Amino acid sequence: MNTLRTILLDAAFGLLAIHTSFAASNTVYFPGPVWFADDESSAVITVQRSGDTNSIVSVDYSTVDGTAKAGIDYVATSGTLTFALAESSKTFSITVLDNGRVDGNRTVALRLSNPLGAILSADSVRPPLATLTILDNESPVMVDTSFRASIDGFVAAALVQADGRIIVAGRFSKVDGINRCGIARLKADGSLDESFDARCTLRIERIREPSLHIQADGKILVSGIRIETLPGGGEAGYGLTVRLHPNGTVDDSFKPDREIGGQIFPQPDGTWIVFDGNVYRLNPDGTWKATIGLELPDCLNRPLCFAQQADGKFLIGGETSCPDVTKRTGIARFHADGLLDTTFQTMIGMSADWHSQLPDVRMIFVQSNGQIIIGGQFQMVNGVPRNMVARLNSDGSLDPSFNAETPRCCYPIGGALQADGKVLMSFYLGFPASPLQRYHVDGSTDSTFSSGGFRVLALQPDGKLIVDGPIRLFAEPQNVTLFEFEPYVPVAVAASGRTVEIQVRRLGETINPATVDFATHDGTARAGMDYVATSGTLTFAPLETRKSVVVSMLENRDLRTENSFSVLLKKPSGGGIVGLQDGATATVIPQQTLTIESVNFAPGGTIRLTLSPTVPRISYRVQGLSDARFTFYQTPADYFYQDKIAMSDSLEFEEPAGIRYPRRFYRAIRLGYQR
Repeated sequence: MNTLRTILLDAAFGLLAIHTSFAASNTVYFPGPVWFADDESSAVITVQRSGDTNSIVSVDYSTVDGTAKAGIDYVATSGTLTFALAESSKTFSITVLDNGRVDGNRTVALRLSNPLGAILSADSVRPPLATLTILDNESPVMVDTSFRASIDGFVAAALVQADGRIIVAGRFSKVDGINRCGIARLKADGSLDESFDARCTLRIERIREPSLHIQADGKILVSGIRIETLPGGGEAGYGLTVRLHPNGTVDDSFKPDREIGGQIFPQPDGTWIVFDGNVYRLNPDGTWKATIGLELPDCLNRPLCFAQQADGKFLIGGETSCPDVTKRTGIARFHADGLLDTTFQTMIGMSADWHSQLPDVRMIFVQSNGQIIIGGQFQMVNGVPRNMVARLNSDGSLDPSFNAETPRCCYPIGGALQADGKVLMSFYLGFPASPLQRYHVDGSTDSTFSSGGFRVLALQPDGKLIVDGPIRLFAEPQNVTLFEFEPYVPVAVAASGRTVEIQVRRLGETINPATVDFATHDGTARAGMDYVATSGTLTFAPLETRKSVVVSMLENRDLRTENSFSVLLKKPSGGGIVGLQDGATATVIPQQTLTIESVNFAPGGTIRLTLSPTVPRISYRVQGLSDARFTFYQTPADYFYQDKIAMSDSLEFEEPAGIRYPRRFYRAIRLGYQR
């Protein structure tokens, strides 16, 4: 669907035909809110008048091409609005066309002219000129499908070598099924480079919050928190800074004598700075040299992020907790010896509606011209509204020319600076939707860039991005059609005797018809016994972006455990490609329902849950929540009851005392087959 937004204009269009022969109190104007319209429908634009409404007033309206073109993106519209006696509002409609192309957001100029019985408003709040922005509803193809990495955990850092190979580190243990204990090197296509092997000799199982740096000689510095599994269960974390040879073996000449790990920065004199909330200086051989005592401002009580300028000074951002909002610095600059640079002054804050929430700065990027991009939970910078992202001048003052259009729902969790000055920023919205956005040098959103929920890990010299997964993105959208199953929903579940429906989406250009084949493949579920083997072709009409694969489950009364099969996409037509999500898994489960026989909602009351029909020798866990957020990829934190049902078709229990929730939701989760 195309969505439309009205944005106030400055005087760039010029005012049109203002008639001054009428009372200034009778004024016509665009009210200036945001307009929305669905694809292939009408954008309804409102025009208002104020002042004396005891007269008849008319005004002409028209559309003028901006970046949107009449006949391709919208239908050119013009006419006259006549306000009757006592009438203060009129509307006109603009038909929006879906052109099926990936061409970013486009604009249409809206103009009022030739008022009769009134004048045109001349202020920016009630303008006679506005812009209609058509948001592109085609999802661009950004993912580079030639890059496919298979890693069994979370990649938190990446570093691109000059030869195109990529060092990755994080909470993982295997790459392509081979042990790699939190650090590995990938080839340019994402496969494991087996010539690089730290051999799990560093007492590393996984690495949390890693930082990577490559030296001119090809040696690699790794710093972070190494994770160990304790003998009795649970985990422990220890600081780690180590240097590896280009083949991944440990460089024994680098001998850290303390368990320190965090962000690592090389210094001109050969020493290293490591930041983990404190700032440490290491000798060239890795031994501890000094802890840099920070002269923190009174209100910067918890450092969170660090960046270093070309002149050796460094910036630290963090949480600020002062009751006095005029002292909430959030970011400070220090000389190399840790003394506070008092010439740098920045105050951050929250709006009146959020005054009880303490602001913070959690990421800092220093641009080549000395200006500084900051991101965090804040809504004001030096008294000026700036939501979550801002640019500072070298003295800490706000750069008013940069005003990013950020999501108001969430806070930034990562970012990067491109060589062309554009800014990449990802925002936390909750899995799976954490948007990655790109901003022009003035902070306006680059509408040609759309990548879904990713966090930037590294930039390649060719402009491609390495993001969470890891996945590689193109810097610009590709002129191609891509088919894939819906991401983040790779598993479909259906009871025996039912059907399962799995959605396939089409990205990129949609102007032409396109097809893609699909077929089911046995896993633990068998065609003819658990499900009906299904294959065929999905045909997408022009502008159509979603189709479904439907597979019937056979009624198998002997089914006692979950069995699964896969559905694969192949053979796209017309030069199209299949995306990374080229397969989906469908799980066949025994028939079961959860019924509630009796419930007493008073805390400490008795609850009886009955499972019907039952499956012999299946154990269950009953979960109780304060809301209905049951999802398989997110575990809510507010479970108030968990228990097992073993070899039984019902459970009677008492709710824990102290429950304050007025509503409760329950479900049964099958734990497995009991022999």
